[in-house]
Amino acid sequence: MTAYTVSVTVLLGWWLAASAGAAAPPTEPQFTNSLGMEFVRIEPGAFTMGTDAEPLPDEIAGKSWRPAGHFDEHPRHAVTITRPFYMAACEVTNEQFEAFAPGHRALRGKLGFSTEDDEAVVFVSWLEATAFCEWLSEKEGLPYRLPTEAEWEYACRAGTATPFSTGAAPPPECMKNQQLSWFPDPERESEAGPPRLHVGQCPANPWGLHDMHGNVEEWCRDWYGPYEAGEQADPAGRAEGDFRVTRGGSHSTEVFYLRSAARMGTVPEDRSWLIGFRVVLGEPPATAPLPPAPPERWQIDVQQDIPAPAPAHEGPYFKGPRTYVKIPADASGPMYAHHNHDPGIAACPNGDLLAIWYSCWEEPGRELCLLASRLRRGNEEWDPAAPFWDAPGRNDHAPALWFDGDRTLFQFVGLSAAATWGNLATVLRTSTDNGATWSRARLINPEHGLRHMPVESVFRTAEGAIVLPCDAVTTGNGGTAIHVSEDHGATWHDPGGTIAGIHAGVVQLRDGRLMALGRGDTIDGRMPVSISEDMGKTWTSRASAFPPIGGGQRLAFTRLREGPLFLASFAAEVEFTDADGEARVGSGLFAALSYDDGETWPVRRLITDDGPGREVESMDGRPFLMDGDHAEPKGYLSVCQAADGVIHLIGSRNHYAFNSAWIEAPPPPRFLDNGVTAHRGDSDHCPENTLPAFQAALDAGADWIELDVVRTKDGELAVLHDATTERVGDRALPAGEATYAELSAVDVAAAFRAAKGLGLDACPKASVPRLRDVLRLIKTQHRTRVSIQPKDEVVDECIALIRELDAAAWCGFNDGSLRKMKRVKELDPDIPVFWDQPASFDLDNAIETGRACGFEAVVVHYSGLDQAVVDRLHEAGFEVGAWTVNDPAQMEALLAMGVDRMYTDRPATLLRLKEAAER
Repeated sequence: MTAYTVSVTVLLGWWLAASAGAAAPPTEPQFTNSLGMEFVRIEPGAFTMGTDAEPLPDEIAGKSWRPAGHFDEHPRHAVTITRPFYMAACEVTNEQFEAFAPGHRALRGKLGFSTEDDEAVVFVSWLEATAFCEWLSEKEGLPYRLPTEAEWEYACRAGTATPFSTGAAPPPECMKNQQLSWFPDPERESEAGPPRLHVGQCPANPWGLHDMHGNVEEWCRDWYGPYEAGEQADPAGRAEGDFRVTRGGSHSTEVFYLRSAARMGTVPEDRSWLIGFRVVLGEPPATAPLPPAPPERWQIDVQQDIPAPAPAHEGPYFKGPRTYVKIPADASGPMYAHHNHDPGIAACPNGDLLAIWYSCWEEPGRELCLLASRLRRGNEEWDPAAPFWDAPGRNDHAPALWFDGDRTLFQFVGLSAAATWGNLATVLRTSTDNGATWSRARLINPEHGLRHMPVESVFRTAEGAIVLPCDAVTTGNGGTAIHVSEDHGATWHDPGGTIAGIHAGVVQLRDGRLMALGRGDTIDGRMPVSISEDMGKTWTSRASAFPPIGGGQRLAFTRLREGPLFLASFAAEVEFTDADGEARVGSGLFAALSYDDGETWPVRRLITDDGPGREVESMDGRPFLMDGDHAEPKGYLSVCQAADGVIHLIGSRNHYAFNSAWIEAPPPPRFLDNGVTAHRGDSDHCPENTLPAFQAALDAGADWIELDVVRTKDGELAVLHDATTERVGDRALPAGEATYAELSAVDVAAAFRAAKGLGLDACPKASVPRLRDVLRLIKTQHRTRVSIQPKDEVVDECIALIRELDAAAWCGFNDGSLRKMKRVKELDPDIPVFWDQPASFDLDNAIETGRACGFEAVVVHYSGLDQAVVDRLHEAGFEVGAWTVNDPAQMEALLAMGVDRMYTDRPATLLRLKEAAER
């Protein structure tokens, strides 16, 4: 029976039932209808709907995060059923259903399930179950229907308030393979055969209803949605949705899902070996259904205007990593803080980016759901995450997201029959309003099984066909299938061939062939590359130029608008040459370009901000070191290219944005790490805190340049140590009472010129620079960084400027003010702080406070340092610094103690001494 004929039957049945003469409804406690179905009269009453008041026993919860049930069983709320109804004592059997749909007999025994007349009917959709009720209503002139979710739980509990109508545990006779099942995947499923589904063999509950806990799940009348708090009478679910509710749990699933309160559901067209139904007799509730659930964050205030095409960036462009997975640390439904993975990303027509991914406690679990976040046009930060799509009690595995380049976003996902990704059907939804709303979910691969798990590599061929890769297996080897639509997603077919490697990225070559790169199925120790000359019917494979990848890693493969093939993947060793011509070997996430359709890959570079070493969080908050030689080590990748040419790559937590010019540009040289901090620049040879002093420090090879920042009357951040220019300039001018234009008119080289006996030709006039000017100078190179000492209350303004200029990798802060340095860490924990201390200081307090604040270094006046102090600070995990050291003998003594960094007016002298000591 097709979904179309079922839908017609449903509508026709309603009309016939309304127009035919109705038979007298039964009134006795039990009733048997013309099909021999036995019914029990359920009297009106009240109960508490939702999760149970007491925590679940460990043997029922099964997992440490489930003692309070599932999130969608909350809030508990009082419900009154105001009218009696009859409920079938058993689930509908094969014999009973086939009196309505004889053709269903062909499905008996499918996959080994439900072969006999008295077994519960399975492989029946909600539409077919509803059509059966309408047919039976027409046949008998009585109002048969599916139960509402509230009626089902009321009847299941039968006056009890425990997890099961039998108490804390279900009857042993109801247990049929109650475990997480990978069926029908032969690679993972146990040898136990399918259980028999005979009805009526599980003891009846107190109201005479059998099989309410297990056997098969049962369709309910309602659209699924969140519960509402407060007392309710005859609730009727939501007005619309993607999922019809199922209840009761089934064979081959964890006992947790057999509880009276447990909620499940799936799309109405879905059919599986786990779902049947039970019939009630009685008029449906007159209660109006609840409105659809409120919109989520990613749906709200979505701009619908299409901006003018943004100009392409001139030269190399890079931004990142930025976190797009933003979930409260304690979230345990409907979002899960524990594991977030397997993303998809698309550039929307309105200029937004939309990312989706799955969230769960455990990857095979039934709780696995999809979340989403939006990076709105013009914003720098992603929105907090919010629920995106969640078939209740189903594993929604492997989302993919694709923009067709016109106006439509396509979202794909594998819909499990229950838990695991061993039995997925493929779902498609579309959006034509930048992802704000989506079409109702549609099954494009309706059979639950293998070759249906989407991979984030969707594209359109030159001939107009849409290609959707899908994993062909559930394990690490075995390959990838493709599914093809030649009518813009209306229909799909599997050509039948298998790519070497799972999670494969697929592209079309210029000659029409398909190329794929995948994980696993390694050939000669290399990642396999597969070629198809017949649109996926057959594939030939060979070793690629790339190392294989493994667990927790997925590549991204696409063709850029500019023409080259783009690959992002992972490697333990990535060879590259930096801008100084130095050959280097890095590790982690890298990008590669091919200009000849994959024959050669001449361009490779790490995907990193090339900054100094810092800790960055990867998948699920796991830290890694990012610097010029180390990139993210793991993650499932997804890529898209926006209208302005920017390539947006996301892993399982982070977002990187760059253009092809950045990939092609040689990486910058390494940041220095020699511990030499040029105090106010190279102030022994140039006027302090001036651009010439900073340039001289760069030329000398200092690791850091320390500078001082004040605020002018007109709000500029100026670089000046004192509150006035009196000590260094040709006149005294208070910085806070002068505009920057007035301040910059002062010659701040005057005192230096006089002290050194220099003329204007040897020491020209110099102005107070702005912090903005210094940061722009510093960003022209990748060796030296600046340490900012905020003389005024300007930490917030400095951080804002650093963000504006995307200069965080070049910046640190130092000062003796604990309040100011704590504020730096509050605003940006990744920016290093060097906490200045006087010669006499409380060492224990400095260690305790510095640790609590996350400071990287303690910098002490050199006269307060001895070997014991240096050792204590090192043992506590700090770098040890000294200020301000200009005497060579003192420098040597501090180097001998193991001091890591020194502030000095004579950086070249300190560098020579360090080099000599290292020799």
